[in-house]
Amino acid sequence: MFIYWGTKSKVRDLGYVADFCFICRCPRPFVVQRVGMASHLYGISMGEGKLVGFNRTCVECKSSFKADPASYTKIATKVSPLQSLQAHTFPNLESIWRDRMALETRIQESLSGLTPEVRNKLIREPFLLLSPKVERLSQTMHIDKQVGFAVLAAIVVGVLVANVVPLFFPDDEAFGVLIGGVAGVAWVIWNLATSSTRKVRREVAPVVATSLKPLEPTAAELNAVLSELRGQGRKIGSRLKAEDVDPKARTLVVA
Repeated sequence: MFIYWGTKSKVRDLGYVADFCFICRCPRPFVVQRVGMASHLYGISMGEGKLVGFNRTCVECKSSFKADPASYTKIATKVSPLQSLQAHTFPNLESIWRDRMALETRIQESLSGLTPEVRNKLIREPFLLLSPKVERLSQTMHIDKQVGFAVLAAIVVGVLVANVVPLFFPDDEAFGVLIGGVAGVAWVIWNLATSSTRKVRREVAPVVATSLKPLEPTAAELNAVLSELRGQGRKIGSRLKAEDVDPKARTLVVA
């Protein structure tokens, strides 16, 4: 008898706080989450598991960062307008993040005051913050519309080949059907293999582009950062292209 068991990540929402979001570049409401590693039997978790740490996930952009619940005066049981949430959960938010918020104000007013070093660091930041998410998405295949269409196309082609080949090549019927079947399976496998890249471009690229928009990065700057990340072995450097995260390019595509 096969028994499917092991450990899996178990995430539980603890409540809401206000904090600074590096992706949105401003204070936002966050969900604070407890992350544990729990034993499971046939996919069913056995309790909350051993504590691994805490995350805070932005309600707006859905990006997650490490969190320290002790940083907050309390964790609210429900989300509320930002000003009220800040007053109840993180009243000293503006003093804690004073320097970063001042930098964001400078960015909004003029980019000319940024040194090349600071500018490069700010452009790299969203890539580095979202890199763990890309690593997770790259570990598994995903069933999306393109995979579904590939399966449908493989079935249709298989049926056509099975019916058409005998009409023109009656002596090679079995071989023709085999070639059609192999081609269809290969097409499905290729779409499955590239599904993680498509998911990264759907879910991560728009978030990076939105975060970079105030910085107005050039294609050369984006390519330089992606090349650096590829050199470090980070999958976000190979899964994304400059045009995927270029705010100007994405605006043109949407228009």
